[in-house]
Amino acid sequence: MTILELLVLLSETLAFAWMLFPVHSESNRTTYWRVLLAGVAAALSALHLMVAGYRWEMIPAYLAATLLLVQAALKTPRFVPRLAAAAGLMLVAAAIVLTNFRPIFRLPAPGGSFAIGTINVHLIDRSRHERADPRSSRELMVQIWYPADRDAIGARASYLPYSPESFRSAHLKFVRTHAIAGAPMASALPQYPVLLYSPSWRGVRYEDTFLVESLASHGYVVACIDHPYGSSSVSFPDGRVIRADNASFLDLSSESTFETGMRVLREEVRVRAEDARFVLDQLAGWNLAGRASLGADSNPLFRNRLDISRAGMFGFSFGGAVSAEACWMDPRFRACMNMDGTLVGDVAEHGMEQPYLYIEEKSDLPSAADLASNVASVRLTAMMAARDNLLADRYASYHVILAGTHHMNFSDIPLYCPLRRITHAGPIDPLRAMRIIKDYARAFFGKHLQGRAEPLLDGHSTEYPEVEFRKGRDAMVRSR
Repeated sequence: MTILELLVLLSETLAFAWMLFPVHSESNRTTYWRVLLAGVAAALSALHLMVAGYRWEMIPAYLAATLLLVQAALKTPRFVPRLAAAAGLMLVAAAIVLTNFRPIFRLPAPGGSFAIGTINVHLIDRSRHERADPRSSRELMVQIWYPADRDAIGARASYLPYSPESFRSAHLKFVRTHAIAGAPMASALPQYPVLLYSPSWRGVRYEDTFLVESLASHGYVVACIDHPYGSSSVSFPDGRVIRADNASFLDLSSESTFETGMRVLREEVRVRAEDARFVLDQLAGWNLAGRASLGADSNPLFRNRLDISRAGMFGFSFGGAVSAEACWMDPRFRACMNMDGTLVGDVAEHGMEQPYLYIEEKSDLPSAADLASNVASVRLTAMMAARDNLLADRYASYHVILAGTHHMNFSDIPLYCPLRRITHAGPIDPLRAMRIIKDYARAFFGKHLQGRAEPLLDGHSTEYPEVEFRKGRDAMVRSR
């Protein structure tokens, strides 16, 4: 709840309380205060609409303000104001519940020494055709976050890089990031290492902003990719919106649906990994040529500022699998971080050369009974869990198991609603989980892209007793 929303609801509560329990018995004074309090509440509601903008969770508050104005303007029998006050307080209570159920949340502080800049870019890979439309080239939308000087000024960028895609996500347009759109790049260092981010199966490029902002504030340039027909929706500058197809992640109801699903995953992970390679190509080109396609002002923002020799990749859920596949395909990626993603594709068979951090939720190992179950969904779910554990033991340089988390704890989604049953978050405090994830990500990339000593990667941390830490080989041998 914002300060302005709080003021609206507080003023309405006071106005209705005065109507319900008037302090003064004199009719004139009672009317005066009722009108005054109603006017204040209505003015604050109008200010909220003009300054913050319409938010459907505040509809009960808008109705309450209207009720106050009507009641103040009309002469009614004595019992009517009290009935109106009771109804109004119910409207205020409804607004309080809705605005807390769908809060305008604050992202955790990035924590680094740099301010943050961000831009959105539209990229076209003319060497590839779009599978869903073979007549068109593959197009991407990418949001780039980067270090900026501390004295950078400007309005904070919106959490949503485009208009809300649904009624459910409309409140996210009011959330602000810590980044300044188009801010000049930080001058402290000549060049900065590069990270790419790939979202979940139907995820979007802003779904891990808490982590992306942290990395940018610590000196990384982070390019977050929306994958058309994979991300839930991708909005292009010309107004086109491409929505995801309807394929589920995996249908575990039978062996045949499982095999079909795995084939789809293998095809999709390859496409998205090629997207990542193309984005890295673009960054390398901008770095060398200072291309002016980054904005209307033709400012070569990244010219000679990117250290492509220190590039890494990370992702959440299916994006973690994409990151691993991209590393298998392209040795320019020197480090890979997978957040609770099932490996598919060539990398699942062959591993990778690069250091690999796998961080996941804590779950029980599948039982022998589940693995032998006659129920296909039970058996296949157990088989996938066993497979994930085997691949983590085989390939992970660092295997981090974070107790108290569920799958969605590796994204921003636990901030969307305080009810963990709604966000599918685990019992751990979401901000605590985010802090741990940020620290391990910075330690991992700090060690393998910047050559820093990182004690957090040496073994068990007393600061984070929730973490079960397993250390494997620092490099995997890749066979192709």
